[in-house]
Amino acid sequence: MSVEGHDKDLGRAVGHGASSDGRYTRIVDRFTLHREPLDFRALCARVLRPDTRYLLLDLDRTTHRGINLGELLGWEIASFKYFGGALTKSDAPRLKGRLIQDPQRPQRTPGYLLDGARRWAFPGLSYLLWGKLAGKSELLERWSYRKFGSEPIRAVQRLPQTALLHDIATLPKATLRELSLRVWELASPLQVIERADLAWVRERCPGIRIILTSASPRPIVELAGEMLGVDGVEYSTARDLGDRYASPYWVDRRFLLERIDQLSPPSEVRINSGHAKIARLLERYPDLLDAGVESVGMSDTGYGEDHAWGQFLSVVVDVNSTAPFPPLVAFDSPLREVHSALLRTREERTQPAQNDDAVSLTAAELAPRLAGLRDTLEHQAAESARMRRELASQRAAVQAELSAQRARIEDIVNLYNAIPAEHPRLLASLRRALRGEAGVMRKLAQLEQPLSYAAMALSNTLNQARAALDALESPRRLRAKLELEPMLGASPA
Repeated sequence: MSVEGHDKDLGRAVGHGASSDGRYTRIVDRFTLHREPLDFRALCARVLRPDTRYLLLDLDRTTHRGINLGELLGWEIASFKYFGGALTKSDAPRLKGRLIQDPQRPQRTPGYLLDGARRWAFPGLSYLLWGKLAGKSELLERWSYRKFGSEPIRAVQRLPQTALLHDIATLPKATLRELSLRVWELASPLQVIERADLAWVRERCPGIRIILTSASPRPIVELAGEMLGVDGVEYSTARDLGDRYASPYWVDRRFLLERIDQLSPPSEVRINSGHAKIARLLERYPDLLDAGVESVGMSDTGYGEDHAWGQFLSVVVDVNSTAPFPPLVAFDSPLREVHSALLRTREERTQPAQNDDAVSLTAAELAPRLAGLRDTLEHQAAESARMRRELASQRAAVQAELSAQRARIEDIVNLYNAIPAEHPRLLASLRRALRGEAGVMRKLAQLEQPLSYAAMALSNTLNQARAALDALESPRRLRAKLELEPMLGASPA
């Protein structure tokens, strides 16, 4: 994976290659665990240098503790569609911050739940099964790698992300902005990064660029960027039609209910996650990965979506997470430091702050803790590299087939948008083409099974490396970490 005009390898991961002495991995220079909840500014004082050029912030569960703003927008859209604007205000009664309750007309609740279930049962339950339960069951986990390939979480997240993009396409931008603002207001008690904090960061680091990059949809990310005063935003989105957005080309009867006027072709649907985040950032900020450029990334790492950051940035920080970034990275990663911290919310900041009780270990001090795991990882990385070489030509052939299938989808979508009278026929053609695409993807997943299982083994070993650092945590931090679990909600269902 590369970006046009750049020679940077964006496929960097443990196992993608080895050093001249045959090493696939290295231990980060320093790992620091902050044992007490911190204010964001106190954390920045520890991790930012005066010459830091980029600060990358994730949105969901990062700017707010335990809150997925993109998910909450989905709930607000569902409520707006059922109740209209009269009830869905930020002070309307809600169950766990999500479901609207109409105390005057409780008999409407079953209809509201049924309407939401029609849209979200399939993507929501799929995400529950493959995104959450698979992480707790060895059998389901293995099945997920077999079914979805080497990045199952990214593949599984595509379902709720696509369903939400379809919902977004049914409303004008002005309405989406209003609903996004309500979400922001609802989440404010759990906000951990404020606009004034980022202004303080700019004073400390005069040349810094602060970028908000998220897999959440454009309306909520743009609103968050405006509220925080960042320098740039990146998001998931579909074709911009001016006053609204087009639906993504992936049409599925299991959650798509409305008639579609305009579709977004594959070339204009962007899901901003994983390595795609790095690729998009490099398009916008070409010097991001240059040697000597100090870049810091902060993200929740509960499900590992942003672990790719550890292969490219100078410093990574997990905030409000159940586990830190892995302390083992690819041999050629520029990562220097890993930090792990819980950030104090707006409400908690009214109380006196604790001292920053931090435990900091150098690579030499980490080595004994990670020795066995690193040896295992080296063996697994070597096996992964061998499989990648052996399958290279076959994978290229199937990926070319997949590209041809997507080019066909692009052509059908363009015709659909140009000839409204042919919508029924072209929609049927599109569904056939999507079934063809799914068939090729299954073919690719079957071919890549050995590589996918190798990726699963690597992922599990890296998770063990993360868990090996749990002994450093204080009882207070462990309790706080456990409190995060119930707050990590699934997509609307």
